Amino acid sequence: MKLNIIELIVLELQVDKKKVRYVEHHQSHAASAFYNSNYSNATILTIDGVGEEETLTLSVGKKNNIEKIKKFKFPYSLGLFYSTITSFLGFEINEGEYKVMGLAAYGKPIYRKKV
Repeated sequence: MKLNIIELIVLELQVDKKKVRYVEHHQSHAASAFYNSNYSNATILTIDGVGEEETLTLSVGKKNNIEKIKKFKFPYSLGLFYSTITSFLGFEINEGEYKVMGLAAYGKPIYRKKV
């Protein structure tokens, strides 16, 4: 028997199926940024390695609505390129990207030509 993600959540957490809603990976990133901001209107750009198939989305947030207007799918991924840089710098892929992001402000572009 093959279960979808909603059915797994309902079984595991024993919650009413009507209270569970599937949200796409990039949609959840966009929502967490927009709905927690102080803006009632915004352009929302999400960039990630891969979420389902999408790697980058461009959306518009207006009041309580987010509308996706453009998306890029795997293998076109700026996020996977970022993971390559993470590996090049000696950090573990899918674990060290936040370290690279945090350290970037302190760096100097001495490896620009090698990259």
